[in-house]
Amino acid sequence: MSSTDPTFPVPPVPLTWVWYGPFAVLIRFAEQVDESAFLRSQRLERVLQEISLVGLQEVVLGFTTTLLIFSDWAASEIAGQIDILERAWQDSLTGPDHDDSVLIDRVEVPVVYSGPDLDRVAARHHLSHQAVCELHASVDYRVHCLGFAPGFPYLGGLPEPLHTPRLDSPRLRIPAGSVAIGGEHAGIYPIASPGGWNLIGHTNMRLFRPETDVVEKMFPIRAGQRLRFVKVSGPSSSEAAVDSGSLSETRACPERDQDPGRPVLRVDVAAAGITIQDWGRAGWRRFGVPASGAMDDHAAQWSNRLLQNPGHLPVLEMAGAGQRLGVLESGWLSVSGAGQVRTRDGKVHAWQAFRVQAGDRLEVVPGSGGVWTYLAVPHGFHNRSVLGSFSSFIRAGVGEVISSGTILRHSNAATFDWPESVAARRVAWTEQLTYEDAPVIRVWSAPQTSQFTDRTLELWTNTTWIVSQQMDRVGYRLEGPTLDPLEEAMISEPMLPGTIQVPSGGQPLITLADGPTLGGYPKLGVVDPYDLRRFAQVRPGQGVRFVWAKR
Repeated sequence: MSSTDPTFPVPPVPLTWVWYGPFAVLIRFAEQVDESAFLRSQRLERVLQEISLVGLQEVVLGFTTTLLIFSDWAASEIAGQIDILERAWQDSLTGPDHDDSVLIDRVEVPVVYSGPDLDRVAARHHLSHQAVCELHASVDYRVHCLGFAPGFPYLGGLPEPLHTPRLDSPRLRIPAGSVAIGGEHAGIYPIASPGGWNLIGHTNMRLFRPETDVVEKMFPIRAGQRLRFVKVSGPSSSEAAVDSGSLSETRACPERDQDPGRPVLRVDVAAAGITIQDWGRAGWRRFGVPASGAMDDHAAQWSNRLLQNPGHLPVLEMAGAGQRLGVLESGWLSVSGAGQVRTRDGKVHAWQAFRVQAGDRLEVVPGSGGVWTYLAVPHGFHNRSVLGSFSSFIRAGVGEVISSGTILRHSNAATFDWPESVAARRVAWTEQLTYEDAPVIRVWSAPQTSQFTDRTLELWTNTTWIVSQQMDRVGYRLEGPTLDPLEEAMISEPMLPGTIQVPSGGQPLITLADGPTLGGYPKLGVVDPYDLRRFAQVRPGQGVRFVWAKR
């Protein structure tokens, strides 16, 4: 009986696991990407559904690994919970696995083979362009998992003659629809994003549709499906290739936003990095959707609390300074974080709530340090909810692009006031973070920490690293000495925010709120979740030091 037979019993391979920061573990269930690994991943997912692990928040699937994320209050229980999982796994190995994908039609993806790396891939393998295209389109692929970006399918089954290492240094921007090869995997970039895979073609099939609230339509390609590329000679048409109408619909967010909100602010000058953010969207990493949310959740929460809002309500996040706003409704605002707000009468407000009158003009000006500033209004800013969160994820088309002239709204139910004698309300000085000095950031071990020599790990902690100009909500690149892992090639794995990846070029890259959910570069460590907010406030050109955290 072949290993691709849906009834082939999974060999009794034990689970292994490693800590990934203080509240998560990475479970390994296979050593190589094949059909047997996929069947094991299905079995592990069923086992996790059948048992109830204390404090388990989220499960993120990978090719040969699964990430289990626990609540911080359950940290002391995690090792015991993994023992329970291991026993349940062993008990499950007595029966056959099943391939549920037989219930789903094969997806065909039209491709124009004209990518910028097609020449290099062909030359590396001593093949012609036509041979590369024919080989790439000659097999059925298995969608092992979604990750990296919303709807990005990690495909197993790439013919061995096309296995091609990732780029030494990732590109800063890859166009949406790019068909790519990374190591022994194939994939499709669903949105414009950074990436290190080899680009050989392009499709106009939309792999992420945030405008719908039906999961099956939002992600037309899903884990478990089979996929085949179809070569076309011109602009491809994808609408007929994916039809989710016959699937039972699962609502990602059952309620529509009925409250259109009241105009409260007008954006006169948008400047850079201005979005609506809340606490983020948990539970969707398995589809490649990052949590997003405020880069500095401490400052964002205080901007809400100053107005007696719940801490999770949407706030206006702004990078740097220079944003100018016009006040459309008299009332109260609050500001926290790196910048300050200058009003028309010259007053500057930081870490406090203050009164405004309709017609006032506000300008965000630099503080003494930091990157991210947060402005809150009573009852939070209005934005469309996607997957249970109001946070914007602009590069994926989630949330409104805020530009000069945009009108910002808050709920029609918003009411908040103090007596006229109250002029302002300030955060206690013990809660006001300062950003002038180079911070010392705690780092935990990650799954590939052991792949770096002791000398390299000492170099990591003995260096004052500089945040480069290549920084945004996806991640910050650090400048300093070259770090070399013992092994550069690895199978892509689920990742946490704060992960310190080391690409082949040796310059570390730390993922942040909008960063990838899966990645294939070695992970030296992961920033402590409570220090990540402070790290996010390090300006380009500023130094930062790292120390190892102790369990």
